Amino acid sequence: MTTCDSCGSTILIDDEVVRKAGEQGVMSDVSGLFRIGDTIRVGRRTITIFGQARFSYGRGFWDEFWGQDSNGDSIWISVDEGDIAVQRVNADMKLAQDLKTARVGDPVHFKTDTYVVVEAEEAECISVRGSFDHELIVGETYRYKNAQADGRALLSYEYWPGGSIVYLGQWFSPFEIEVVQDK
Repeated sequence: MTTCDSCGSTILIDDEVVRKAGEQGVMSDVSGLFRIGDTIRVGRRTITIFGQARFSYGRGFWDEFWGQDSNGDSIWISVDEGDIAVQRVNADMKLAQDLKTARVGDPVHFKTDTYVVVEAEEAECISVRGSFDHELIVGETYRYKNAQADGRALLSYEYWPGGSIVYLGQWFSPFEIEVVQDK
Protein backbone atom coordinates (compact mmCIF):
# COMPACT_ATOMS: atom_id res chain seq x y z
CA MET A 1 0.00 0.00 0.00
CA THR A 2 1.35 3.44 -0.87
CA THR A 3 0.19 7.01 -1.21
CA CYS A 4 0.46 8.92 -4.47
CA ASP A 5 2.70 11.96 -3.98
CA SER A 6 0.78 13.95 -6.61
CA CYS A 7 -2.85 13.50 -5.60
CA GLY A 8 -2.70 11.97 -2.11
CA SER A 9 -4.73 8.88 -3.07
CA THR A 10 -3.95 5.63 -1.28
CA ILE A 11 -3.14 2.81 -3.70
CA LEU A 12 -2.92 -0.93 -3.06
CA ILE A 13 -0.31 -2.48 -5.32
CA ASP A 14 -0.97 -6.20 -5.58
CA ASP A 15 0.44 -7.99 -8.57
CA GLU A 16 2.92 -10.74 -9.38
CA VAL A 17 5.92 -8.40 -9.50
CA VAL A 18 5.31 -7.13 -5.95
CA ARG A 19 4.53 -10.57 -4.49
CA LYS A 20 7.76 -12.03 -5.84
CA ALA A 21 10.03 -9.10 -4.89
CA GLY A 22 13.20 -10.44 -3.35
CA GLU A 23 12.50 -14.01 -4.50
CA GLN A 24 12.57 -14.08 -8.26
CA GLY A 25 11.95 -11.67 -11.07
CA VAL A 26 8.87 -11.70 -13.22
CA MET A 27 9.82 -11.93 -16.85
CA SER A 28 7.49 -10.03 -19.11
CA ASP A 29 6.94 -11.85 -22.37
CA VAL A 30 8.38 -10.25 -25.46
CA SER A 31 8.26 -11.70 -28.93
CA GLY A 32 11.41 -13.53 -29.89
CA LEU A 33 12.98 -15.93 -32.32
CA PHE A 34 12.78 -18.88 -29.92
CA ARG A 35 11.87 -19.83 -26.36
CA ILE A 36 12.59 -22.40 -23.67
CA GLY A 37 11.99 -25.90 -25.02
CA ASP A 38 12.78 -25.03 -28.63
CA THR A 39 15.60 -26.67 -30.55
CA ILE A 40 17.31 -24.26 -32.91
CA ARG A 41 19.95 -24.44 -35.60
CA VAL A 42 22.65 -21.77 -35.58
CA GLY A 43 25.39 -22.26 -38.13
CA ARG A 44 26.34 -25.94 -37.91
CA ARG A 45 25.10 -26.32 -34.32
CA THR A 46 21.77 -27.61 -33.10
CA ILE A 47 20.94 -26.27 -29.62
CA THR A 48 18.06 -27.10 -27.27
CA ILE A 49 17.08 -24.16 -25.04
CA PHE A 50 16.53 -24.88 -21.31
CA GLY A 51 16.76 -21.50 -19.58
CA GLN A 52 16.28 -17.77 -20.05
CA ALA A 53 17.71 -14.96 -17.91
CA ARG A 54 17.08 -11.25 -18.33
CA PHE A 55 19.70 -8.64 -17.48
CA SER A 56 19.15 -4.90 -17.08
CA TYR A 57 21.93 -2.48 -17.92
CA GLY A 58 20.04 0.71 -17.05
CA ARG A 59 19.11 1.86 -20.56
CA GLY A 60 17.36 -1.41 -21.34
CA PHE A 61 17.72 -5.16 -21.04
CA TRP A 62 18.90 -8.20 -22.92
CA ASP A 63 18.09 -11.89 -22.67
CA GLU A 64 20.52 -14.76 -22.23
CA PHE A 65 19.36 -18.23 -23.18
CA TRP A 66 21.16 -21.32 -21.94
CA GLY A 67 21.08 -24.60 -23.77
CA GLN A 68 23.05 -27.60 -24.86
CA ASP A 69 24.22 -28.59 -28.30
CA SER A 70 23.90 -32.10 -29.73
CA ASN A 71 27.16 -33.07 -27.96
CA GLY A 72 25.80 -31.96 -24.58
CA ASP A 73 28.09 -28.93 -24.49
CA SER A 74 26.84 -25.84 -22.66
CA ILE A 75 25.95 -22.92 -24.98
CA TRP A 76 24.83 -19.39 -24.12
CA ILE A 77 22.89 -17.25 -26.59
CA SER A 78 22.62 -13.49 -26.00
CA VAL A 79 19.80 -11.57 -27.66
CA ASP A 80 20.08 -7.79 -27.46
CA GLU A 81 18.18 -5.45 -29.77
CA GLY A 82 18.23 -7.99 -32.59
CA ASP A 83 21.91 -8.85 -32.20
CA ILE A 84 22.57 -12.54 -31.49
CA ALA A 85 25.78 -13.89 -29.95
CA VAL A 86 26.33 -17.62 -29.53
CA GLN A 87 29.02 -18.40 -26.96
CA ARG A 88 30.65 -21.20 -25.01
CA VAL A 89 32.91 -21.14 -21.96
CA ASN A 90 36.63 -20.85 -22.59
CA ALA A 91 38.84 -21.93 -19.68
CA ASP A 92 42.07 -20.25 -20.86
CA MET A 93 43.39 -18.59 -17.68
CA LYS A 94 45.83 -16.32 -19.55
CA LEU A 95 42.95 -15.02 -21.66
CA ALA A 96 40.95 -14.36 -18.49
CA GLN A 97 43.87 -12.41 -16.99
CA ASP A 98 44.37 -10.39 -20.20
CA LEU A 99 40.67 -9.45 -20.29
CA LYS A 100 40.61 -8.67 -16.57
CA THR A 101 43.25 -5.96 -16.93
CA ALA A 102 42.16 -4.65 -20.35
CA ARG A 103 40.31 -1.36 -20.80
CA VAL A 104 38.00 -0.22 -23.60
CA GLY A 105 40.12 0.20 -26.73
CA ASP A 106 42.86 -2.21 -25.60
CA PRO A 107 43.83 -5.16 -27.81
CA VAL A 108 43.62 -8.71 -26.46
CA HIS A 109 45.38 -11.50 -28.35
CA PHE A 110 43.98 -15.02 -28.47
CA LYS A 111 45.37 -17.70 -30.78
CA THR A 112 45.83 -15.93 -34.14
CA ASP A 113 43.17 -13.24 -33.58
CA THR A 114 43.42 -9.77 -32.09
CA TYR A 115 40.30 -8.66 -30.22
CA VAL A 116 39.60 -5.08 -29.16
CA VAL A 117 37.70 -4.38 -25.94
CA VAL A 118 34.60 -2.45 -27.06
CA GLU A 119 32.53 -2.44 -23.89
CA ALA A 120 32.99 -2.57 -20.11
CA GLU A 121 29.70 -2.35 -18.23
CA GLU A 122 27.61 -3.66 -15.35
CA ALA A 123 24.25 -5.44 -15.44
CA GLU A 124 21.75 -6.79 -12.94
CA CYS A 125 19.98 -10.12 -13.27
CA ILE A 126 16.29 -9.16 -13.10
CA SER A 127 14.54 -12.45 -13.84
CA VAL A 128 15.12 -16.12 -14.65
CA ARG A 129 13.12 -19.00 -16.12
CA GLY A 130 14.06 -22.62 -16.62
CA SER A 131 17.36 -24.28 -15.80
CA PHE A 132 21.02 -23.29 -16.21
CA ASP A 133 24.52 -24.72 -15.98
CA HIS A 134 25.35 -22.47 -13.00
CA GLU A 135 23.47 -20.49 -10.39
CA LEU A 136 22.02 -17.13 -11.38
CA ILE A 137 20.63 -14.91 -8.64
CA VAL A 138 17.94 -12.32 -9.29
CA GLY A 139 19.22 -8.99 -7.99
CA GLU A 140 22.89 -9.94 -8.34
CA THR A 141 25.08 -7.53 -10.29
CA TYR A 142 27.60 -8.76 -12.84
CA ARG A 143 30.36 -6.78 -14.50
CA TYR A 144 31.42 -7.65 -18.02
CA LYS A 145 33.76 -6.73 -20.84
CA ASN A 146 33.16 -7.54 -24.49
CA ALA A 147 35.88 -7.68 -27.12
CA GLN A 148 35.52 -8.15 -30.87
CA ALA A 149 37.87 -9.32 -33.62
CA ASP A 150 37.55 -8.96 -37.36
CA GLY A 151 34.46 -10.63 -38.71
CA ARG A 152 32.04 -12.12 -36.23
CA ALA A 153 34.38 -13.23 -33.42
CA LEU A 154 33.50 -12.20 -29.85
CA LEU A 155 35.03 -12.60 -26.39
CA SER A 156 33.05 -11.88 -23.23
CA TYR A 157 34.56 -11.67 -19.77
CA GLU A 158 32.04 -11.73 -16.90
CA TYR A 159 33.15 -11.24 -13.32
CA TRP A 160 31.67 -10.80 -9.86
CA PRO A 161 32.95 -11.09 -6.29
CA GLY A 162 34.38 -14.58 -6.06
CA GLY A 163 34.36 -15.60 -9.71
CA SER A 164 34.70 -14.99 -13.41
CA ILE A 165 33.97 -16.69 -16.73
CA VAL A 166 35.34 -16.11 -20.24
CA TYR A 167 33.13 -16.90 -23.21
CA LEU A 168 34.27 -17.30 -26.80
CA GLY A 169 31.63 -16.77 -29.42
CA GLN A 170 30.38 -15.45 -32.69
CA TRP A 171 27.77 -12.92 -33.82
CA PHE A 172 24.86 -14.13 -35.95
CA SER A 173 22.08 -12.43 -37.83
CA PRO A 174 18.53 -13.30 -36.69
CA PHE A 175 18.01 -14.58 -40.24
CA GLU A 176 20.60 -17.30 -39.53
CA ILE A 177 18.56 -18.75 -36.65
CA GLU A 178 16.15 -21.57 -37.48
CA VAL A 179 13.74 -23.22 -35.06
CA VAL A 180 13.86 -26.91 -35.98
CA GLN A 181 11.61 -28.16 -33.19
CA ASP A 182 9.05 -26.09 -31.29
CA LYS A 183 8.32 -26.62 -27.64
